[in-house]
Amino acid sequence: MRPTSASPLLAVVVGFALVGCASTSTSSYRDPAYAQASYRKVAVMASGVQLGTRQQIEGRLASALRGKHIQATESMQLFPPTREVSPDDIMGVLHERGFDGLLFVERVESGSTSHVVNLLTAETEPRDFIAFDARLVDVASGQNAWVGSLRTEANTGITTNADILDSFTSSTADELEERHLLAAVH
Repeated sequence: MRPTSASPLLAVVVGFALVGCASTSTSSYRDPAYAQASYRKVAVMASGVQLGTRQQIEGRLASALRGKHIQATESMQLFPPTREVSPDDIMGVLHERGFDGLLFVERVESGSTSHVVNLLTAETEPRDFIAFDARLVDVASGQNAWVGSLRTEANTGITTNADILDSFTSSTADELEERHLLAAVH
């Protein structure tokens, strides 16, 4: 019998499928008072994380929104982290610069859990997770037009932080688009 190359190929395909296995679940609510509102120019602000992670989240989330044809800017470009800025000052600067939305994300929880992969043997696999609360603030009114809770889970030791952030940021942008909160810039 002639050996086949299907087995090594299958192993490579399965290996690539396992890498980057991060998934994000979302629950969100759009304020009925903002049912017709959509946003074209959004500042992205992250909180509850260290500076390097904040830069990554703001950059990746702004990029995901730009992929939806929205003007998006990381808040660190507008408000250097070396300066104390009040919420009123933030909203004033955003209004002056023509922003109509502020997407604020805050890490609320992270850690590890076990996920049952085989009910018969009770085999489990470790999973890392990170949970964020997000809100899209209407700059003109200062009110939340949308709020969401997002939880990203990934296989421990297989998935990178970049995979986790990509899942979270793309899911956030997708959710805003599905809720018709983004008005594409042409």
